[in-house]
Amino acid sequence: MTGAVAEMRVGVVGRVVSGDHEGFFIEVDDDSERPKGTGGFYVLRWNDKHGFDDWFETKADVVDAFSEGHYGLVEWMSEEQSVAIRGRHRHGET
Repeated sequence: MTGAVAEMRVGVVGRVVSGDHEGFFIEVDDDSERPKGTGGFYVLRWNDKHGFDDWFETKADVVDAFSEGHYGLVEWMSEEQSVAIRGRHRHGET
């Protein structure tokens, strides 16, 4: 992990280390260019018991949510570490 930050990264998993969502995994999913996508971005949050998602119309909206601390501090993982995370949901995949 690369240290806790209140910033957004697309396509990799992070672990929320402080704030209301502490202990949850988090991932920003770019759904803007999928053929059957929503045209926006999902912020996916989950733990062993619960899963939630928020939808944003633009990347700037997601950046603002992270900058304002809505998701707390996140320790982002590498792409390799992200692949191994259990419970990871991929929007647009069957």
